[in-house]
Amino acid sequence: MLEQKLKKIVKLTAHTQRNWDLSVPFPQPHTEKIVDFATSACPSKNGINFFDIAIITDLSIRTALYNCTKGYNTDYGKIPNSQILAPLVLVWLNKYRKAETNLDGEAEMTDAYWDDESLLKEKEMTDGIFHLQELTAMHVGLSGGYANIMAGSLGYKTGFCKCFSDRKQMKHILGVDQKVELMLGIGEANETLDHYIHQDGNTEYGTTIREPIKVIKL
Repeated sequence: MLEQKLKKIVKLTAHTQRNWDLSVPFPQPHTEKIVDFATSACPSKNGINFFDIAIITDLSIRTALYNCTKGYNTDYGKIPNSQILAPLVLVWLNKYRKAETNLDGEAEMTDAYWDDESLLKEKEMTDGIFHLQELTAMHVGLSGGYANIMAGSLGYKTGFCKCFSDRKQMKHILGVDQKVELMLGIGEANETLDHYIHQDGNTEYGTTIREPIKVIKL
């Protein structure tokens, strides 16, 4: 039974969903389950929170974020990623790095970083900012995977997004000066369209063949 359920979850969430049924709001109890699984159930290094999560259901905010994701190339040029038009969008925010880079191309640290600096050193995270970013990326990836699994177990399709074309505008949309690390659209699909068709029903994103992962047995 468990194996069959896991196969169903994989089938629902293995491909990026590009279009959605927007006829009904996303159920609040399901939102709570997904967010709780993504924050409380997944592992963390030394119990430290490396990210915050923004929960977005407001259509105007989702649309504004969608317009900041112009990173997918088609024959007609770059277009935004319509998985961010989903009924529910989760946004993982870096707790310790600001949204924009300075003149040297480096991200400034948030107030939370300076508040937690002594704690981070106490936890032996002494390899500098790059190491801290690695840990943040790892935790965001774990949390995103947990959110994806719970969403699939509730019967939803999903679409991750990492193409951000306007971080300055995203900062204003979200109202927080934190670096966006990852976004995930969650909802029911528009069953009249294939998963790789844009929400407008006209634009085709195309599909790719997943490269095999080398498995090393020792």
